[in-house]
Amino acid sequence: MGVASISCSCHEGGFRVDVCGCSFGVAPMDEDRKYVEETRNDQGLHECEIFGKWSLELEEDYAWKNCKKTLNDHKNFIPFLEFSQQHLAEQYRHSQFLLEYIEVLASLTVRLRVHCVSENRPDGYPLACARGTDLRHLGTGWVYKVSQGQGRCPCGCFEYWWGIQIFTACHVVFDKKEAQKTEVDLFYDSESSNVTILYGHDVEDNSMSEDVCILHCYSHDKNLFESLEGIVNRYEVLKWDVPASLMSTLCVVISHPHGAPKKVTVGEMLGTAQCDPEKSLMSDFMFTYSADTCKGSSGAPVLAAISRKKLGASGVWPGAGPHSFRLTDELRQCGSGSFYMNAG
Repeated sequence: MGVASISCSCHEGGFRVDVCGCSFGVAPMDEDRKYVEETRNDQGLHECEIFGKWSLELEEDYAWKNCKKTLNDHKNFIPFLEFSQQHLAEQYRHSQFLLEYIEVLASLTVRLRVHCVSENRPDGYPLACARGTDLRHLGTGWVYKVSQGQGRCPCGCFEYWWGIQIFTACHVVFDKKEAQKTEVDLFYDSESSNVTILYGHDVEDNSMSEDVCILHCYSHDKNLFESLEGIVNRYEVLKWDVPASLMSTLCVVISHPHGAPKKVTVGEMLGTAQCDPEKSLMSDFMFTYSADTCKGSSGAPVLAAISRKKLGASGVWPGAGPHSFRLTDELRQCGSGSFYMNAG
């Protein structure tokens, strides 16, 4: 990962000392590694990555090489910068908009580094065994909405600021306490990427039943805001340009497996699970799919055709929901889709 640029001068140095991942150069004790492995396994079917006390680079490398998928070299995980139409089945290659749609959503995809586990996580919930600790867990999300800030910045200063909303899974960022200890890595596309860091400050619409969460971040960087605004606007346009019929079976996941640079996996839609219509915040159903995931993929955007009844219309259109968990080696499930807040 390239040297990170800090998006807020008020957080120069951040709340951690290893923003660039180089301050923990000494290998942790065996006890630390054992605790990391136990906590990683305690998630059940969910797929946060758990890091110990090594630097980001060492932890990332260790997790990638010690994953069981290393035996086939994670062959289904395509580096984002190498992804092309040739990675799609032939029936999906003729659309002029589909590849761009995937690329634009990938540009909005972010790595989340959460530096505590809230004591509010209930018994039986992912990472509940680590409640009240500063355990580092990682997931994925995507920039969902950007807007000009109103009033005083969440960091406490009186500079102009912009709000950036990140869509992810509730089990990745559970509540406000975890939000305030979350760093968001933008543009981590390769090992040489110049990553920009945002800081979380609150959550909205976090739902355990639907496994969704909107993380609120802020930035004082006008150029960053304008860049993200342009990408988000293009994404919103492309959602209507990609034929829903083309997406009837295709499923694409964009994630940071093991905290690594952005990867794309391709699979098929396999089924749906109905949400409670009275309690559903987003789409009317969650869905299952075969696109590959790994630890660190929790909260990743899952691109598929999703119901839009929440907009007062019938039928389905392409959209995204956050990856929730792995049911089996061949089957995954997504949280409900992200539509209603950008409806107008």
